[in-house]
Amino acid sequence: MTSVKSPETLLARTIKSLNKDRFAQDLNRWLHTLVNHDNTTILAYFRDETPRLLMIDSVTPEVHQDMKTVYLSGAYLLDPFYEVHSSGADAGLYWIWDIAPDQFNRNQYSIEYYVRTTIVDEIAYVIWPTPQISVHVCLGRDKKSNRRFSIRERSAAKQALPI
Repeated sequence: MTSVKSPETLLARTIKSLNKDRFAQDLNRWLHTLVNHDNTTILAYFRDETPRLLMIDSVTPEVHQDMKTVYLSGAYLLDPFYEVHSSGADAGLYWIWDIAPDQFNRNQYSIEYYVRTTIVDEIAYVIWPTPQISVHVCLGRDKKSNRRFSIRERSAAKQALPI
């Protein structure tokens, strides 16, 4: 029988795992206690390099099936979250629908990549470990739950920003 751990216990485990191989998985487990999400993608963006995929987690295979072949091969240049990076926006929590361009569902990135992921909503924690590198912890909802994050869920996620 597996025991259910409290958010506080999971946060403590996450902090203890800093600089260890299990950090991303521990972080993801803790984030699940804050906001229920279907998938996680952690990316590092650089000034003049291809982004680096640090961690993926999803039950729905379509979410990450084209990540290496399409997204990292250049589609990322059209991603609204990449625009957050390239504009040097402040660290924070970003909601796709606040940063996506008008007619997002009709643009090239959406048609050729995003729609195939089956993601219906996404929020991302953006941090800047250095002025040239941003790390994005993207929490998504896809066809599994087929619903957007509520205002309450986005607010709960935002409360974790200082951590």
